Amino acid sequence: MENTENSKNAGVALTVDFSDKKSLESLNSLGEELVSAVIADGTEEIGNLAFNGCKKLERVVIPDSVKIIGGGAFTGCESLKSVALPDGVESLGRIAFRDCTHLKEIAFPKGLKVIHAQAFYGCTNLENVTLPEGLEVIGSEAFSFCTELKHINIPDSVKELSVNALSDCFSLQSVDFRGQRYTDKDAFNKVVLASGIVVVKVWDNEF
Repeated sequence: MENTENSKNAGVALTVDFSDKKSLESLNSLGEELVSAVIADGTEEIGNLAFNGCKKLERVVIPDSVKIIGGGAFTGCESLKSVALPDGVESLGRIAFRDCTHLKEIAFPKGLKVIHAQAFYGCTNLENVTLPEGLEVIGSEAFSFCTELKHINIPDSVKELSVNALSDCFSLQSVDFRGQRYTDKDAFNKVVLASGIVVVKVWDNEF
């Protein structure tokens, strides 16, 4: 566990070991002052609410060992601009990145299977999303209120595309789904309904 404060302006950098009590106590005590975090090698799960509300967090380094991002793990980390998820990550928990309002880029891992409900709800700076082949589940409202989202690619492997996954994405211009590009939400919803993987609207910009 390492705790380094370079200056008041630079904020605080921390190496987080979720198996070490003192490391977790440091994480909890730093709260909004944390600017940079490195997850310890060997970590398999970033727990529920681990960095919840760390409003100044700008950078996080996630090791290849991580398989699960817990529910609300980065909720409200409004200064986080980009995230690179290693290929071993299989699941993004409910509201994992909700209200990360400056998140513009995210590299989705090849091994990702499930994006749970509201995982990226309210990520108002996210513009383009390419989801990996092999993804099976996109939870309800997973990308709702991503108001700058312009394009999303949904792979053939998706088996469950839940209610309002793209609701209130007011800037959404196109969706790639099963090899076709849709620029009309009604046409897209009709095709999704006919595919049998969902029973309600997916893309809906109406309140």
